Amino acid sequence: MAFSKLVLSLGIFLFLPLAVSAQTTDKTIFGDQYYRAHVTAILEESTIDSLDGVLPFQKVELVIDDGDEEGKKIIIDHGNLFSITTEQKVSVGDRVILTKPAESPKEDFYYITDKYRTRRLVYLIGFFFLLAIFFGRLKGLTGLLGLALSVVIIFYGMTPAILKGYDP
Repeated sequence: MAFSKLVLSLGIFLFLPLAVSAQTTDKTIFGDQYYRAHVTAILEESTIDSLDGVLPFQKVELVIDDGDEEGKKIIIDHGNLFSITTEQKVSVGDRVILTKPAESPKEDFYYITDKYRTRRLVYLIGFFFLLAIFFGRLKGLTGLLGLALSVVIIFYGMTPAILKGYDP
């Protein structure tokens, strides 16, 4: 009897719903702006000696492809303020994601966050769908339809309800 009371007490305290506010009034967290851009030129390429060893550095010219600064040419010291690896180096024609921090050291300060991989991901997802239909036949197709329905319910039903304050 004492053991069941202990388990019940622990269960109540561990799984007791607490009032938590998911909203924040601090806009600096979400103040960063993100842009797609493409590399038009590599102006300089060298290495920098750091505590982590010799790391690559590039001075890169980019053109912003979307947002309120579309068409703007910028030059970035890629690997100067943030260290990069050889795999993170960019080439002419690469599409990248730029971040413009809300609180930046300079007025027009940008840095390359990552390479833009959306097209490759779409191909990978399409290949997965084809494999599921090929190997699963009707079950694969109905499984994908169930997955699509679940995603629609989550994004268009549950997420807006949670954002309005309803319990999940």
